[in-house]
Amino acid sequence: MLRLLNHPWFTSVKGNHEAMALDAFETGDGNMWLASGGDWFFDLNDSEQQEAIDLLLKFHHLPHIIEIINDNIKYAIAR
Repeated sequence: MLRLLNHPWFTSVKGNHEAMALDAFETGDGNMWLASGGDWFFDLNDSEQQEAIDLLLKFHHLPHIIEIINDNIKYAIAR
């Protein structure tokens, strides 16, 4: 799923799970992330972990909310 960030047609918001992952990498305390499903990361091999880290770092620059208007109806995509 993280690889979708590499496609120009894909847009995402920074959700709570991505924020927890970033906090875990920055602070070294991943307890909250692990308790919320972050254990998948440790099932990856070294190169996959590095790819995941590189992709997760892209979430630093993503918004917490995106508004889309379609047929005069506003939709919000939020974390």
